Amino acid sequence: MFLGTSGEWMARSPQRCGNGHPITPGHVLVGSMVCACGERRHLTWLCDCGYTSYGPPLGVSCSILNGSPPFAKKENRYCGLSLRGVTVAVALSRLHEEGHMPKEWPLEGHFECGGQGGLLVTPDCLGREFTSRTANHDLIIGMPQLDTRPKHGSLRAPQWTYGDQDEDEDWDEDEDREFWGFMLPEIMGILLSLFSGSTVPEGGEAAHVLRCRFYTSLTASTDEEFDAAADDFAHELEDWWTRFTSWVSILTSQDFLRLGGQAGLMTNKNWQVETWTSNADGQRARDESRGYKKGNRIQTSPLEVNDLQACVTATGNQGAPPAEWLFIRDARSLLNGGENRRAVIEAATAAELAMATLINQYFATANTDELVRTALTERYRALEGRTQLLTRLRSGLPKRLEHDLIKPRNSATHAGHPLTDEQALTAVDMAVTVVEAAYPLASLLPTQ
Repeated sequence: MFLGTSGEWMARSPQRCGNGHPITPGHVLVGSMVCACGERRHLTWLCDCGYTSYGPPLGVSCSILNGSPPFAKKENRYCGLSLRGVTVAVALSRLHEEGHMPKEWPLEGHFECGGQGGLLVTPDCLGREFTSRTANHDLIIGMPQLDTRPKHGSLRAPQWTYGDQDEDEDWDEDEDREFWGFMLPEIMGILLSLFSGSTVPEGGEAAHVLRCRFYTSLTASTDEEFDAAADDFAHELEDWWTRFTSWVSILTSQDFLRLGGQAGLMTNKNWQVETWTSNADGQRARDESRGYKKGNRIQTSPLEVNDLQACVTATGNQGAPPAEWLFIRDARSLLNGGENRRAVIEAATAAELAMATLINQYFATANTDELVRTALTERYRALEGRTQLLTRLRSGLPKRLEHDLIKPRNSATHAGHPLTDEQALTAVDMAVTVVEAAYPLASLLPTQ
């Protein structure tokens, strides 16, 4: 208690709730309740976790006049929900005297990230948290931890705000030792580089993260409102992950789309046949298994911690990458699946759109008259025309642009000719150069 400016004694706000959480703005609902103790009313501070603090504190003669007994026992329970493949562990803590006032509900859980390959990161990303935002909610993303326990998986669950349901439960980790992900030791990193085109960081280790933690808070008055809000958030989280992995794909060439139908982590194309011949007696002989495995054509790299934070931030602030970079992402995925013609067409589309941006940037810088802009835009159309116009307006376009990108695109589109791996790779690389000129990644994903 303290003496207020009006001369009356007032209840001082507690520093922490009974569960130890700080009482801070945005995380507490302040109110009052009528009591039969003679104080008439007690101020209340309802924490995010559900614990209610009283001022003055409740005493033996207190009886809150809303039909609830004094010192109502707090009810703690965990509720596991499955929302569109998102598993959540919701900490529900309530007092019996709580009414149907809107409050902040914590929502915590984990989700699968990216199919068989997961998210490839450097070891210094493990155990960290990254802040972002979905369409309507603040978001914390947590990486799993390195598991140093014997006979366990490479990665283990991240730090939870509300802990496991059971101390012995690590989200089925004992049944599935790669539930959270796994480390690639140096020798496996070398093999991955040889078979799939991935690069490994200095030191030879990388982590494949198969699940990530999330934490947010929802506003609801009832269980039904909470369930509806949690369902809506699951949709938002799916959209957030799609946009986030687009940034990661553009930055590191990790393939989350698998447009070419590639089969798994280390190889995307395999072909196996059983063969035999005959011996001098006309009997079957020399049974052999023959085939091949072809790795990804695009070299990938693990996500470093600064780049991971940049991708998380860009997802929360800007949303999806520019369309030109999304076409590059798709072209790389098609290359990995052996779809060379489709990859070159996608890459050429990215370059054509990027050229339009470069032309408009030039017009804006030169204060070009609108009539002149319109006339030039109408005259120089499509990829070839925009190349000619840019060549006249400014220097800096790659000298082999026509040979490496335009001619292969025309062969694939107008003549239906097949393209070699080398032609397709070169065309995509050329398109990346043009898109980078229009939308530099350093400005889209600042790491400082």
